[in-house]
Amino acid sequence: MYIGSHGTHVGAISAAYFGDSCEENGIAPGAQLLSISIGDHRLSTMETVPSLVRAIKYCIDYKVDIINLSYGEDCQIPNSGRVQELFNEAVEKHGIIFVSSAGNNGPALSTTGAPGATCTNLIGVGAYVTPEMQLAEYALRESTGCTTSFTWSSRGPCSDGWLGVCISAPGAAITSVPQFCLSQRQLMNGTSMASPNAAGCVALLVSALKQEEIEYNPSLIRRALMNTAQKIEDEFSVGAGLLQIHKALDYIRSLAKPSLISKIQLDITGGQGRGVYLRDFDQVQTSSGDIRLTVKTKYLSKKPNQLVTYDDQEVKIKFACRLSFICDPPVSYVQHAKFLDLSYADRTFDVRIDPSHLKEDEVHFTELQAFDTNQINAGPLARFPITIIKPISVNSQANSLEFNSQTFKPSQIRRHFLQVPTGSNIA
Repeated sequence: MYIGSHGTHVGAISAAYFGDSCEENGIAPGAQLLSISIGDHRLSTMETVPSLVRAIKYCIDYKVDIINLSYGEDCQIPNSGRVQELFNEAVEKHGIIFVSSAGNNGPALSTTGAPGATCTNLIGVGAYVTPEMQLAEYALRESTGCTTSFTWSSRGPCSDGWLGVCISAPGAAITSVPQFCLSQRQLMNGTSMASPNAAGCVALLVSALKQEEIEYNPSLIRRALMNTAQKIEDEFSVGAGLLQIHKALDYIRSLAKPSLISKIQLDITGGQGRGVYLRDFDQVQTSSGDIRLTVKTKYLSKKPNQLVTYDDQEVKIKFACRLSFICDPPVSYVQHAKFLDLSYADRTFDVRIDPSHLKEDEVHFTELQAFDTNQINAGPLARFPITIIKPISVNSQANSLEFNSQTFKPSQIRRHFLQVPTGSNIA
C-alpha cells in the first residue's frame, strides 16, 4: 500500500545507520525502531481513531521507551477526547516518553496542532532553522545570520492558555527516503522533522541514563529538556527554547541522588484550564479579579499498572515540598502568592491579573513558575502560562485602520491585534 516517503524520512532522522558513513547517520543510530502505519491511503493518508488506538496498544505491548508522532490535526477542544486520554495514559501509566510535532500552521498565534501541542503529557516540538542550515540545506547565497523559528511552525497558546510548544528542534533535514522514490535522499521540512530530531536526542538521553543506572520517568525527562533549553525570544514558537541534550543529561545527573520530587509530578491548573488566555476586548479592560489555581500532585509508579505497594504509600507519606513562585519574565500586572507548603494533596491559591494598564496592540506573556526552595537551581517544577492580548479599536467613523511605513527584516514577523467592529463581515 502506497503511503509516501514521510515515515521513512522521519525514522531516518531519529535512527538511520550507515555504518562507516557516520555523517549520514540519524541522531541515535543505535536505536531500534518500531514502525507503525496510522495513515489511511483512502483518506489521503489521514490518520484515523482506530489506527491511533491500535498504535498505542502496540507501543504498550512492545514496551517502547519513546514514541515519536509526526502527525497532527486541528482540534476544537485541547487535551480532550478518547485518543488524547489514551496518549496521556501511555505516559502516566506506562512510562512512555511521547514526543510529537507541534504543527505547521504558523505564524499566527494559537495555531497549535493536536495532539502534539495540545496534550498535557506530550512533548510538543516546534521547528527552528540555523544560519548553517540555511546555507547547507537550502542553498541560499547568504543566511539571515540568526537562529529563528520557521515562519510556518505553529505557535501557542492553546485556547485554554496552555503554551503548547515545549521545546524546539531543527525543522529540516536531508536524509533517506524509500527506494520507490528512486532517490537516495531528499530535503524535507516541517515540525514532522523537528519531532524525530528531538526523539532521537531523547533516545540518546535514555540510553545514557540506563547505562548509568539512573532512575527516570517521562515527567523528569520533560522537565530536564525544558529547564536546560537554550532560551531565545518568542516562547510561543519555541516554548522553553532550543533543545540542549547534553545539558539535559547533566541536569538529571545532578539530581541523581534519591529525591521524592523526582517521583511526584506537579501540575498547576485554573483559569481556563492549564493557563490564562485573555484576548477579548472586554476581558482586558479591567482586573480579572481573583483566579483560583490548584497545584496537583501525582505519584509516578516505576512499573505500569503495578499493585500499590508499601513503598508507594511511603513515598506519598514522606513527600513534602516548599514551593516558591515567581513570574518569568517579571511583570506588575500579576499578583500571586510567594510561597506554598505542599504535601501529597492538592493545594489552592489565588492570583489576580490586572491588564487594564497594558499597552494596546501587543501580546503580553509571563509564566508563573513553581520552584522547590531546597533546589532552586534545578529550575521550575511546574509552569502556568499567562497570555494577554490587548487589541486596539478601529475608528468607528472611518471604519479603517492604517499602518504606514512598515519595514521588515528576513524572518521578522509583525502582528497587529484589532477589536473587530460590530457588524463586520470581511477584512
